[in-house]
Amino acid sequence: MGETKKSTSSSFPMLIVSSFVVILLGILLASPQPDLKWEEDILPLARQYATKNGGSTGYPLDGVKVVITGATNGIGLGLVKRFTSMGATVIALGRSPTKLQALQNQIGNTGNKLVTVQVQLEDLESVQKASNEISSQFDSIDMLINNAGIHYSSGNHHHKNGASPTTAQGIDLSYGINYLSHFLLTERFLPLLQNSTHHPAVIQISSTFHFGADGSELVVDDDKNNDNDNNQEPLPLVAAPGGLKGFYSDQRAYANSKLAQLLHARALQRRYPNIRFKSICPCWVGTGIAGRNVYGFFLGRIAFPHDSFGIKSALVAALDIKAGNDQDYFSNSHWTQAPNVLMPKLFYAPWVYRHTPVRDAIVQGFAGLLLPMQKFVASVQARQSSPESYNETLQEALYQWSYQTVREYLVE
Repeated sequence: MGETKKSTSSSFPMLIVSSFVVILLGILLASPQPDLKWEEDILPLARQYATKNGGSTGYPLDGVKVVITGATNGIGLGLVKRFTSMGATVIALGRSPTKLQALQNQIGNTGNKLVTVQVQLEDLESVQKASNEISSQFDSIDMLINNAGIHYSSGNHHHKNGASPTTAQGIDLSYGINYLSHFLLTERFLPLLQNSTHHPAVIQISSTFHFGADGSELVVDDDKNNDNDNNQEPLPLVAAPGGLKGFYSDQRAYANSKLAQLLHARALQRRYPNIRFKSICPCWVGTGIAGRNVYGFFLGRIAFPHDSFGIKSALVAALDIKAGNDQDYFSNSHWTQAPNVLMPKLFYAPWVYRHTPVRDAIVQGFAGLLLPMQKFVASVQARQSSPESYNETLQEALYQWSYQTVREYLVE
């Protein structure tokens, strides 16, 4: 009898915890998602973008040309639908010919203006070919939205047989797809953006996870970088296959790629003041990047919808022509400022980042809390990114390395 009482009493706390988790999930699943406010917020910005007098009431973006990567699912697909509905010509880049054809059948056959282009972002030669294809059809573009990306933890790009996945050019796959391929695409499209008669813009789909990297792994460090046995230029640690080690290596690779997007945008803003360079954090969005598992299942139901509020910050950044160059980082929720406000300055110290996983764990925790909280503090506005993302020396060092790395693919 005593053993029965002991067993019952020991299981009681677990019952309380389980009940709390079930109740919390119920609240999250039942709570309504924030409204995109299409008529009140987005269409007025589109009309303002199109003409000085406020634009037409029908298709305010008629004549505007928008290039979107990762256009066949998630955020990219949501943006394709919204931009075409406003009359824009969308050039949709995707990996799968089957998905691109399905997109054409779904949107192009409705009378909306859609051009599909296949590209393998893990191969810079394919990026070069795709950009040439677009340049042969268009003399100008008005917006480039660098959206496509991967995360190793999604389960789609796990390391196999102990080997790190790489691009066709031998760059770490996550860094190559998320950042370097888009660096090349952006550089190749700069002349077309300069030819725009509207308000040209480049939008980087970044992430709050960029707070998890300090930038030291984005530049060449002769003391820490990979050995060079082939007389090749040394790679930054994040770009080298298997360069990042430790428990948070996959997360740190993703964080670095998202920080690199911010740094690139700001380096370009100084070079091209007449083009708007904006970065955004969409927060948690049901895109499929989390993979097809239990986590992905719940994420798809708790996160922002990819065709509604989940793309609002991208739409605002692209269309709000009154946002100055200092307003260059937007997000969908107040909670994305938590690392800036709550993380002690000590944890930004270089030695903490190099020798401990403390910063990784803290940012991971903030990001984890963002998922259940984001819909309750949803608001799109310009915000502050990480302190390192404003470092002009780091911006220039990354830009110069990236430019030299893709230089051979910049020629016709």
